[in-house]
This record gives sequence, structure tokens and C-alpha cells, in this order.
Amino acid sequence: MNDSAGQLRVEDITAYIRKTGWTKLDHPNPSLLVYQYERNDDFNHEIKLVLPNGKDYSDAVAKIQSAAKLIAALEQTAVSDIVQKIKKSSQDIAAAKSLRAVTESQETAIIGKIIQLKAESLDSDDDSGDSDGRQVIIAWDIGNNRKVNIKVSLSPENYRTACDAHKDNKTVSVMGRPEKVGKSWVLTSPASFAINETGA
Repeated sequence: MNDSAGQLRVEDITAYIRKTGWTKLDHPNPSLLVYQYERNDDFNHEIKLVLPNGKDYSDAVAKIQSAAKLIAALEQTAVSDIVQKIKKSSQDIAAAKSLRAVTESQETAIIGKIIQLKAESLDSDDDSGDSDGRQVIIAWDIGNNRKVNIKVSLSPENYRTACDAHKDNKTVSVMGRPEKVGKSWVLTSPASFAINETGA
């Protein structure tokens, strides 16, 4: 049995199996969580999975390991692969929650490295202040080892600073309001763009 399976959290497993064909059943014992798979086995028997309702029970780790083994068998993969899939699913959920919280805030500090520069004109004498043709894409670190690409329009002066940061692989910071436009993120009302000298 893969020992790492026992380190999984019950809530991470339940969040994963709810998306992969399992349905929660009512059970008279409040210390147990029982789920049924959407298909029966080769002998037409129902497939059920039992988890502890928390990790404070003596057999909690054993039940979590058994659950991981059953899920792996149904998905025809190794237990270690299932452990990684469940952990990644948990990180994705946490990242989605972080993004939902961000969209509700009035102003957010965007910190990350520039991964793309785009300018219609690179004329160093153009100081018109028009930022429509000068944009960067920042790999915004939203926590939980997750990054989201966000587009930021910059003034000519800030764009030149961004070019220097990109060349030197420096982290930058900028304030503004992140908004989802289609499938992309855009920072509106950007301000206080700067190179983060303390960043790697």
C-alpha cells in the first residue's frame, strides 16, 4: 500500500470523487461517509467506498488508504498517480477560490514575472502616454503554487521599465483590479508599476 495515500485529507478525496462518478449515500453512522460509484462491477454488484468522517478515528488512515486503492483500481492506474491527481484537484479548487475572492476586491497587488511584451511602437521618443499599444503579460502568483497570466497596459515609461525587468528576469508589481474578459484576465486601472527588487 502506498503510504502517501494515508496523508490525504478526507475533504480532498470527497471533492475529487464527487467529480468522478461517485454519489454520497445516507448512512446511520455519523462517523462514516459512504459513496456509491456510478457503475456496478463485473458481477453487477454495487461499488461502495467508505471514508472516515474526519481523521480522529483509529482506523482513519486505513480507510483512506483503502479508498485510494479502490479509486486507483477503477481508474486503472497506480495509487501514487491517484494521490497526485487528488492533490492537484485540491490545489485547483483552492486556486479557484482565491481567484473568486480577488475579483470581489476593489484593488489587488499583482506580483509576478513578465512572460510576454507587446508594443505597436517602440519609439523611445513617443511619450504620448497612450498605453493601448503597450501591454505586458504577467505570470501572476495567486498562491498554492498556482500562476495566472494577466494582461496589463502600461505607459511608455512603465513599458520601458517592464522591458528591463523582462530582460533581467526580475519580478514586478502593479496595483489594479483584475477582471475576467472571456477566458483571459485583464488588469484595469493599473497603477504603481515597479520592479520588485526583493523578488527573485
